[in-house]
Amino acid sequence: MKVSVIVPVYNVYKYLDKCLDYSDIITEKNVIEALGKAKDRGLRIPTVYNTSGYERVDTLKRLDGLVDIYLPDHKYISSELSGLFSNAKDYHEVADLALREMIRQIPKPEFDEHGIMRKGVIVRHMVLPGHTKDSMAVIKYLYENYGDDIFVSIMSQYTPIEKNLKEIPSVTTMLDGGDTPED
Repeated sequence: MKVSVIVPVYNVYKYLDKCLDYSDIITEKNVIEALGKAKDRGLRIPTVYNTSGYERVDTLKRLDGLVDIYLPDHKYISSELSGLFSNAKDYHEVADLALREMIRQIPKPEFDEHGIMRKGVIVRHMVLPGHTKDSMAVIKYLYENYGDDIFVSIMSQYTPIEKNLKEIPSVTTMLDGGDTPED
């Protein structure tokens, strides 16, 4: 049995100290250099890049060849929702450009003999209570534009936080299985 450990890319130094010549304050440049050195020195386990999806394409281009599995979110289609919840009305447009770059780098998923992904893109989407129409739009968009080139993980574990209970009434409950696209 193989065991996989998913480590956020910004913690890479903690696990790769034998591959590095020095330790430094971690910035994007440091992470990219550390991954490059680790790959050059024989790192074989897949590197997973866990991201909100709101990424600059130039950052992703510097990761080309270093990341094996991209794990981005795709949170919204609606600019109204993305502005409200993420303060980023352009979330969908930015996330889509980022996703296109991820797929350019890793166009098709690859699995080992045990069915474990070794390369690919898995897009996560969390369904928000009261906003299932937008979730349906996200899933439709992903399928129509990317088809079988990506995997989609639909999450329903949204838990309201106290701030939202007071400021954003539409997300004051958890999903209960009765939420429908008409909500």
